[in-house]
Amino acid sequence: MRRLTDQEGQKLQQTVRRGSTNSVRYRQAMMLLASAGGNRVPAIAQLVQPTGTRSGK
Repeated sequence: MRRLTDQEGQKLQQTVRRGSTNSVRYRQAMMLLASAGGNRVPAIAQLVQPTGTRSGK
């Protein structure tokens, strides 16, 4: 993934902080921030998985 610009990062952080009423937009912002932060896919998947669907593995 390419690096986020400062403006892009700020907009995504605002979306996450506000707890957007649009759950898809919120999860997309979380995924992009996590990916830009260097997290790998399994960790990102756990972050954005809807509550109550996490496996006990």
